[in-house]
This record gives sequence, structure tokens and C-alpha cells, in this order.
Amino acid sequence: MTAKELLATRALRWCLLATGLLAVLAIAVLGYLRWRPVAAAPGWQYAVLVDGVEMIDSLAVSPAGELLGTTQHNHGKGELVRFDHNWQVTTLLSGLSKPAGLLPWRDGVLIAQEEQNMWVMYWTPSGARPLFRSDFAEGITKLGNGNILILADRKNGELTEFNPDTGSSRILLSGLDKGEGLCAMPDGRIYFTEKQRNSPLYQYQAGDGPRAGGKLALIGGLQSPGFLLCTPQGIWITEDRTNDGRLLFWDFARLQVIAEHLHAPQSVLIRSDHELLLAEQGRSRLLRFSRNSKP
Repeated sequence: MTAKELLATRALRWCLLATGLLAVLAIAVLGYLRWRPVAAAPGWQYAVLVDGVEMIDSLAVSPAGELLGTTQHNHGKGELVRFDHNWQVTTLLSGLSKPAGLLPWRDGVLIAQEEQNMWVMYWTPSGARPLFRSDFAEGITKLGNGNILILADRKNGELTEFNPDTGSSRILLSGLDKGEGLCAMPDGRIYFTEKQRNSPLYQYQAGDGPRAGGKLALIGGLQSPGFLLCTPQGIWITEDRTNDGRLLFWDFARLQVIAEHLHAPQSVLIRSDHELLLAEQGRSRLLRFSRNSKP
């Protein structure tokens, strides 16, 4: 072997060794991100209530007081489920396609499905029936007048208001870039986000008054926001990120980080002034967060 060939062989060995080390490092980093524990803000604690619920997504309390949730499988494999007092899971309705929104309504709940031309389903303990059709319905909430709002998760999506009594609908906003979180206040303020990095939190004023209409950016810097929950004290926000999602709270003045290192966190459900539930889809878990004082 000539000196040139020897150098080439050594260089190849070093390249293979470096490639192997980089692969090991990448696996180690991914493993760390996958298993890194959730970090709660001071004054907050969390516990795992239920494990092994694949694609857990929406949460709601039914008019009968039952804790309900959805599993966001697509192509008719999604389900509406119930969590009992022992945290056992029972399927109530199957055959859903990416059920991404759950709204208590009248005697049951409305289920929004995030696929094209799908029914918003109305489920009650006596059965389920279709209510109206929608495309890629990601967020669902209701206004003070009883009308239902749907946010479409697609390019050039819409925010649509549906009147369940007349069956009519109207588009409030169009041209949205994959709408995600959606919630509304009793006075007609509607909040929503779009699924992108550094997305703002937007406000839209419903109604016919002088402030009605328009899209107002309130706060920026949200990383792939996926869910909003309006309360009188402020808005809860989750960031739908695979390895480093956050649970946030905006009190209309400042944005607070309540928890970090969540895996694809989805919906939030307030249980009391000091307790909330969170669906952590990336780890197939239902979490409970509790605090010693208000955020």
C-alpha cells in the first residue's frame, strides 16, 4: 500500500468514525427530547392520570357531568370516549375521522372532524346524529347568542358562524392560514391562531357594533399554537410541538409559561380555580396540573 493509499484509508476510517459518532449523538439527543420530563412553573405540580390513550385530543364535560375526550385517529378510526371516576376509558362513539373539537351543547356534545366535507356530529347518551357539514374543522366554540363557530385548518381557511336553529351559516373571515385554536368571550370577542411558528394570537369582534369585524393581532411569538381556552381571567394556550410544547396563560397583559417540555399538548379543561386537565397527545397521556395560587 502506497503512502497515498494509506492516507486515503485512514481518512475513510475517520469519516466513518465521525459519522457513527454523529449518529449516536443524534439518537442520544432524540432520546433525551423524547423522555425529558415535563417542567412545571413554580407553584405548579402535575401528575399523570391516564396513560396509553393513543392520539388523545379534545376534552369536555358533558351536561350530565361526565368527562369526555376524543382520540384523533383519521379515516373513521377516531372515537369519543368517557373517563370514569377510576380513570377507566370507555368508547361511546366510533367511526369518527380526526375528531379535533369537542363542545358541550344542549343535552350532549358537538364533535368537529378535521377532514374534508365531514359532519359536525351531535352526540347525546341516546345516540348521535349529524348536524351540519364542514371542511377540516379544527376549532369549535359557541357565541353568546347560541350560534356555533367553526375554524378550518387548511390553506385559505375560514372562520364560519353557524345558526343551529335556522341551519344558515356565514363566513366571518376567510384567507386564514391553517386556523387552529379558537375560543370566544360572552361579549363577542373571538380569539384564534394559525398553525405556524411565531404565530400571533388574533382577536375578531363578532356582532354588528362599531368594533365588529376585522382581524387584530394581540401577542406574537407563539410556536405552533394549537388550542385556546377563554376564561374571564385570561386565555389558556397550548403549543402543538412534538418535543417542546408549552402550556401558556395570557391574562390580557402578560404571557406566562405554566409548563414546558410537553409532547404535542392539545386541549385544556379547567376543573377548578386550582386544577386543570391537559391532553398530552405525544405521550398518549391525560395530565392533571394543580397550583398553590393563581398564575
